[in-house]
Amino acid sequence: MSKSASDEVSDFDKAAKVKHAFSDLNRKFEEREASGHAAKWSLQYFDLTGFPIDQNTLALIPETEARAAFVVPFFREGPHVKLGVADPKDKNLSRIVASLKLKKVEPEIYLVSKSALLESWGQYRKILPDRPAQSYDVPVTTGGTVLERLHGLAELSRQRLLEMPMTDLLAILIGGAATMRASDLHLEPEKDIV
Repeated sequence: MSKSASDEVSDFDKAAKVKHAFSDLNRKFEEREASGHAAKWSLQYFDLTGFPIDQNTLALIPETEARAAFVVPFFREGPHVKLGVADPKDKNLSRIVASLKLKKVEPEIYLVSKSALLESWGQYRKILPDRPAQSYDVPVTTGGTVLERLHGLAELSRQRLLEMPMTDLLAILIGGAATMRASDLHLEPEKDIV
């Protein structure tokens, strides 16, 4: 007698649940083991599992250096930063601590599990890369001509406005505001239009 499709799905669900339960259990054992090692080495222990890390805190140590030293900065308050380490004897750790101290940052070492550390490194993906600043010169004129162009914008079709170069649009808006001696200029975004 063969199994029905629903029986096979049920077996698959049961297997997935058992796998998940063992994974959770292994993770708890790993955290308990890390806590025991922390006590043995007279270090503080922290369970980093699922702990959200601020981008600025992560950026204190570049990802490549963090991975090389098995470390992650996970919380900063003023000049103090908490460092999660999986191997407090790693030769790169002392270099990182010294580098932080040169930046007037006082590191506090916490032992974390390797699994939690690996998971926390994934948060480096949320750091936005620095982009070089760009500047553009937009020639702005004032006077009656720019006011005529400003009033003409209201009569343009949406398509024509979308086709207009942004620099031209900005020049008209700023030139018109300067001609009218406006104290400020408001752009109000709406669902489909500004």
